Amino acid sequence: MNKNRDYLVFLLLIFGFDTVLSILVIILILLRSLIRKKDNKIYKTNDIRILLVPMLILSVWLYGLILGFINHNQTTYIIQNFAGMSFYILFWLLPDNSPLILNELYNAAKFQIVLSFVIYFSFLINIPGSMIFYKILPFLTTGSSTGQTRVFYITQVSIFFLFMVQYHHFLFKKDGLFKKELLWFILSTIVIIFITASKGFILAFCSFIVISTILVRKKINITKYIYILFIFILLTVVVVLGGYFNIFTDIFSKTDIANEVRYSQIVFMMDDLTIWGKGLGATIPGIIRNEEKPYGMEVIYLNIFHKFGVFAILIIISYIITLYLIIKKIKIFGSFDFLFGLFGLMAFLFLSFGNPDLFASITVVSHVYCLKILKDVNIKRSYLLK
Repeated sequence: MNKNRDYLVFLLLIFGFDTVLSILVIILILLRSLIRKKDNKIYKTNDIRILLVPMLILSVWLYGLILGFINHNQTTYIIQNFAGMSFYILFWLLPDNSPLILNELYNAAKFQIVLSFVIYFSFLINIPGSMIFYKILPFLTTGSSTGQTRVFYITQVSIFFLFMVQYHHFLFKKDGLFKKELLWFILSTIVIIFITASKGFILAFCSFIVISTILVRKKINITKYIYILFIFILLTVVVVLGGYFNIFTDIFSKTDIANEVRYSQIVFMMDDLTIWGKGLGATIPGIIRNEEKPYGMEVIYLNIFHKFGVFAILIIISYIITLYLIIKKIKIFGSFDFLFGLFGLMAFLFLSFGNPDLFASITVVSHVYCLKILKDVNIKRSYLLK
């Protein structure tokens, strides 16, 4: 692990739940870049696909912005709706420094794990003053539709970076996970499955485990397969006995309380879809998810088609490009832990199946950092996680 620290990068990751705080940190990073120009690094890339991703998303955002004004949508709604898309400009504004970015991704993930445990047990044993976490994390929820007590907030998604790094370490390193890696692997798994009790997190967890194992299946020895089977059986027993199995079975269930709302949103939105979209800030007749933000919906992938029409396909293409590049790098440099961590940075794609967080500050920043690391042509020099 690189011992150098970049605390502004760290703050940008942990403050990703709040747009205003994120902007303040970004301003500080840009000011520092102007003052310390000699420290700025620019990684040149001939891969136009990496550059294309933020360009596509920003182009679609500008289209939705203009269309919103043409359709006379409410101005405040236009500005607020998917405002996080504008953060993709950071791809060009923030200095390139893969080693420090990777280091702070690792540190931010550990911070979120510890914070999740602190908040969870504060509510569980009813520690006086624990309600302050609702003010610190405005979108904190402590109850799930599947009946579990939980602690869930958007910046926990950064934990997937650490989880995927340690899972890869388990698959390939001869020492397994019998040091500090074992602790972080177990803790990250506990947070992802049990503390968040999130169907979106579970979907990402299962998807990444399956995809990453398939990608490197030929390089895994039989002993590790036995370990994986043992862990799977043990985890299944704990999930079933602990009363968490319904999270897995109810991911897309129409009888789940939260999913009932999502499916009703789908019906109303399908009736209001158009080829060219209705622009940012457009509301959906007959349904309001949030009185202050009536343009927002939990089924965000359908919502982007409502706002951008056929051009929403460009957003989907940008995510496919990113995932393809990660897979390509894994096949070329399969022995590097941090490449699997890049998969973890894209966990928000699964979380967003039922949450309006596709363009939250933390998810956009995670995607931008993922692209910046991929942009490093000599990607081996970014290998810090040992």
